[in-house]
Amino acid sequence: MKVGDLVMLSAYGKKLKTNKLIGREELGIIVGTLVNGFTIRWFEYYNGSWNRKTYNPVHFRNELRFAK
Repeated sequence: MKVGDLVMLSAYGKKLKTNKLIGREELGIIVGTLVNGFTIRWFEYYNGSWNRKTYNPVHFRNELRFAK
């Protein structure tokens, strides 16, 4: 995976309690890489009631899959 790839949560990622705010079929784009993870900008996640534009959650590779 690299910056610019479209991703979705994997089955493992959907089971995690920390990802409950992210929709099941929500698309995201990788905007940065870290040593052990990826910074993701989720599309629908940012349409919430409070300003989340400055918060880009970090996910490990096993939480993500390529979007179809």
